[in-house]
Amino acid sequence: MDKEKQTMFYGRFARTVIFFARFFTRKYSGEGIRNDGPAVYVCRHLDMHGPIEAIVNFPFSVHALTLHVFLDKEACIRHFSDYTFSKRVGKKAGFWRRLGAQIAGSAIVPLMKSLQAVPVYRDSGEALKTMRQGLKWLEKGDSLMIWPDVEYTEEYGQDFEIYSGFLFLGELYHKRTGKELRFIPLVLDDETGKITQGDPVIVNDFKSEEKAAAQRIKRGIDKRSAIESVNSIQAGL
Repeated sequence: MDKEKQTMFYGRFARTVIFFARFFTRKYSGEGIRNDGPAVYVCRHLDMHGPIEAIVNFPFSVHALTLHVFLDKEACIRHFSDYTFSKRVGKKAGFWRRLGAQIAGSAIVPLMKSLQAVPVYRDSGEALKTMRQGLKWLEKGDSLMIWPDVEYTEEYGQDFEIYSGFLFLGELYHKRTGKELRFIPLVLDDETGKITQGDPVIVNDFKSEEKAAAQRIKRGIDKRSAIESVNSIQAGL
């Protein structure tokens, strides 16, 4: 397959949204981030700051792992109406909340499909759908990106926890291909305007390696830990 098609597979709608989003979001440099084959990039959510800035500024296409409701129009509209606009924004039930949910759902779902996003199912009975879809793209040579914060509104500087089930992809990929899948931590540094990547984490045996790998990922995507690590390396030079 042509290298350019591999590195930029977003549809026309997604490319258009990203083009205009660059005029309204901060520009981050992704220096040092190369498309060296399939990987899973892991970043903090930071109340939508992470997904928006990472996708807009990343140097090549990645399949975003996103909550499954954002790939189903009716479910997406209900989510915006019953959660986003009611519990988060505080809008009372009525015409304007329904209209806002309808507009948001009608835009987000086509965008996620144009990005070729991977639906995330939190119900354990359907979680394998996420694994199968993610594995399909990885075997094709594409990369994924995930924002695993348990509480997605927490910012840098706050204590946070992450979901770790996505690390099971490492074992599945290893069994299917005989190769190791890299989970690469990312940090969006607002002070330097850079997206920096940490040391890759490998998981070939999910059961025995999950906890240690999750802690390494957590440290790698935490800005405080990442800066301390860089400083300690520089001090030793």
